[in-house]
Amino acid sequence: MGDYITVDDLRDEDISESELSDERAELLITYWSGWIDLMTGQFFDARDDTLYLDGDGSRLLQLPVPIIECTELYMNDNFTTVIDPTYYALYNSRGPVQDDRHNPRIKLKIGGTDVFSASSSGLFEIGDRNQKVVGTFGYVEAGMLHIPGTIPGDPGTDVYITPEPIKRAVKILVNITKEYMSDDDIDQLKIGRLVEEVTDRHRATYSDTYDRLSAWNPTGITEVDLVIRQYRRPLIVTAPRTMGLFRPTV
Repeated sequence: MGDYITVDDLRDEDISESELSDERAELLITYWSGWIDLMTGQFFDARDDTLYLDGDGSRLLQLPVPIIECTELYMNDNFTTVIDPTYYALYNSRGPVQDDRHNPRIKLKIGGTDVFSASSSGLFEIGDRNQKVVGTFGYVEAGMLHIPGTIPGDPGTDVYITPEPIKRAVKILVNITKEYMSDDDIDQLKIGRLVEEVTDRHRATYSDTYDRLSAWNPTGITEVDLVIRQYRRPLIVTAPRTMGLFRPTV
């Protein structure tokens, strides 16, 4: 798992080392970055990986995470013949006008002769983990790195940037948990902060932030909840796999 902010990012927020040591900051950054991954079902940096996916008998291969780049595509249990990238369309746009990150996919083009000859059909055939995608994945923003002293007019180098709202959410979560806590303090956190008290009838109401942070519930921290809602992975609905395999003729 990646860390979405750095210790320097926290120092820029005026969180001093006397409040939060570098070592504890790194621990909390790693923890809360992973927590964001768990709550959203996404990850927000670029990671090289290999996916084995089920074919459903169509031209469409639905991906579980946003794809940045496909370096190799293999079809229909043939994991030795790489499909020519000119015969499929990669849906990896990152907006703002067109954004495929909530619906990442690969679609075979109609009339791709090499696809037919390499895979014996022009479809992702029905099967279990019979399609292989090698590439770079992640829910990232596009950016350019400009190196000082480069040739004038050089557009720079493509870089992949963690979305700013994700960084902000991690900063907030680190900040509210930055202090070392005694056992009594941890017990109090589990109870929650006092949000209402009626002294004459001895009624008290506590928040449940601790339980919310450890479960699939809103945290009660408005800005964090908005980020989780915005970036949570949508439910993937695929075509039923009970259809017969259609083998078109070329």
